Amino acid sequence: MNRVQKYDIFLSYRRSGGAETAKLMRDSLYNHGYSVFLDVESLRAGPFNQGLYNVIDACRDFILILPPNALDRCVNADDWVRLEIEYAQSKGKNIVPIMLNGFHYPEVMPESLEFLRLQNGMRANMELYDEFIARLEKQFLISRPRRRMLPVVCAIIVVIVLALAVGVGLYARRPKPADPAGTETAEPQAQAAGGDDSMEALLEGVEVQHPIKGDYKKDLSD
Repeated sequence: MNRVQKYDIFLSYRRSGGAETAKLMRDSLYNHGYSVFLDVESLRAGPFNQGLYNVIDACRDFILILPPNALDRCVNADDWVRLEIEYAQSKGKNIVPIMLNGFHYPEVMPESLEFLRLQNGMRANMELYDEFIARLEKQFLISRPRRRMLPVVCAIIVVIVLALAVGVGLYARRPKPADPAGTETAEPQAQAAGGDDSMEALLEGVEVQHPIKGDYKKDLSD
């Protein structure tokens, strides 16, 4: 069995009129630390994808983006947006309607969607977009931002590299100690030179006496 990636927020929208807002909100919420699933309507084909139900199960928040006439097609029992809303409601998800300019609830809706009329939602404000997102996070979402590890890891690597660079620089600039081998070599040489001079001074003025006297040859001739 394939494991479903853990998401915080499921974004549901109509491709017509809602795609740009959905992508913008996905990027903003992701940058704030949320894991967001964007329901790409253009990939839908055939029967409703069971995988979407699994993703909704994994999410805590269900954001429903409502451009003008977004719910008109929900009169059809097999409408994708209707199926997503009904499933999220049946699973007790936190459903947050985001109403774009020009949206109004239709006079007639399926009974399963009537709860949306009383659901606490927001009017999207693109002129004050940052304040809109901040209010959404603070007052409407249950999920909380996650700490992303990649920036933390990158920061640690930068600190380590800088520390190594500083260490190498300090090591290269340290004062070099005197060469003990050179000092020891010079001292014996100096002592040797001084010893030769002393020996020559001792030998000066000393008369060498030979053990055999000068009349040695005379004694031999006798």
